[in-house]
Amino acid sequence: MVGDAVSPLTFFLDIVELQGADARNIYEAIVTCLKKHGFSDEFLRLNFIGFSSDGASNMMGIRNGVSQLLLNDYPDLVVWHCANHRLELAVADVVKDISSLNHVRIFFEKLRAVYHSSPKNRRQLEACSETRVLVVGKILDVRWVASSERSVKALWDGFSSIHSHLRQASVDPARDAREKATFSGLCQRMTAVSFVQNLGLLYDALTELSYLSLELQRRDMTLPMAHRLICRQIRVFESMANNPGPHVQEVINATESNCMQFQNVELHASGKSDVAVHYGQFFVSLANNMKRRLMSTRSSAEPRNATSSHQEDYQDLIRNIDVLDPATWPQEDLDIQHGDQEVRRLCRRLKVPEEGKTVQAFREFKDTKVTPPGLKPLMTAVTTIAISTAECERCFSVMNDILSPIRSSLSVKRASSLMFIKLVGPPLQEFQPGPYVTSWLSKGRRSAQSVQCMSRQKKDEASNDYISIWKLF
Repeated sequence: MVGDAVSPLTFFLDIVELQGADARNIYEAIVTCLKKHGFSDEFLRLNFIGFSSDGASNMMGIRNGVSQLLLNDYPDLVVWHCANHRLELAVADVVKDISSLNHVRIFFEKLRAVYHSSPKNRRQLEACSETRVLVVGKILDVRWVASSERSVKALWDGFSSIHSHLRQASVDPARDAREKATFSGLCQRMTAVSFVQNLGLLYDALTELSYLSLELQRRDMTLPMAHRLICRQIRVFESMANNPGPHVQEVINATESNCMQFQNVELHASGKSDVAVHYGQFFVSLANNMKRRLMSTRSSAEPRNATSSHQEDYQDLIRNIDVLDPATWPQEDLDIQHGDQEVRRLCRRLKVPEEGKTVQAFREFKDTKVTPPGLKPLMTAVTTIAISTAECERCFSVMNDILSPIRSSLSVKRASSLMFIKLVGPPLQEFQPGPYVTSWLSKGRRSAQSVQCMSRQKKDEASNDYISIWKLF
């Protein structure tokens, strides 16, 4: 909790220049930074609840990673591998399981090369469409799944326009034989029935995954909320293994008709090189890999068929937290001591003081269904567990905007201050300029109207060389 905030806040604190990228240097940099900002060792022992990171070995290594070094000092720390990064690992595991997905990936990479490397091709594509067609990018690569969903959506929405341009370019006499063969091959591949089916399957899956990824990136996302979202999404994928999604159903309706058309484009039967992704196998693999990757406190470092102790720790933590949700209580004959043991374990794990007082408040909560003040410290501690490093990714984006090519010489301290102002600084209407104006004047500086300062020279509007051009607009 920060100040008078009613819920935990996630915010940027500082960036640190590392002396080395190994675990020991990162650990020392983190601890030094916290102490520099006033977090004493005693305070950290009582309030350092969770640590979240990506899955790099120097961060999450079970022997000498940063997380393990922190656990040596703070044994009850909840170490969490970022849920968004684990979601990407689950999708990567599906690509390994379903080798036929590589055919779709290769097609998207070739299509991206055609339009990203040639402004001429992009202009011709726009000329073939009545609306603006988004340029197709790569899918299922290092970017998060929301990026893949946008690429698949761009091809789905612009299917007829892209097909029209590829067909025209394949017979364009201004192009050489190699270019025409490339366009002809892409046109032939995208009009195969199996490819359109694969496209619909990916669109359905990535739409669901994109929603989950964006929800997990929310600043107010908590562990109980994330667990419910993940469990629900797994059930959705298990259901989709037997019940086609809306885009697959649209393709089925198009291919089962006599005309064999999709978005007014003639389709042809699949050839030997047109590999279809098995629908049920794909969604079963997706559900299973999400269970394995996301249902643990850390990413599983053991072989894929091994049972990780982190999965057991995750289930214990979720089981203890669930008792705070009235929806999980028995509907009839609720024992007055129901959940007391779980609340005690949570208090010890999350360093919540006055365990007995919290248990009594929990019993009052079971009677009244209204959260008493004595239970709020535990509720706050539970919501403080960070389950995603999305805020760090947002900070990196801001840092890239600040450290532009013409300002690359900024020191780390100054860049950090600018980032803090950008990310955490008050709204403009809350800015109080008085102290800064007083400081400015106290140092002997004066306003622009002072005789000691050069007056600002306002340019005559008629002297603007471009005034005649701007009048045209």
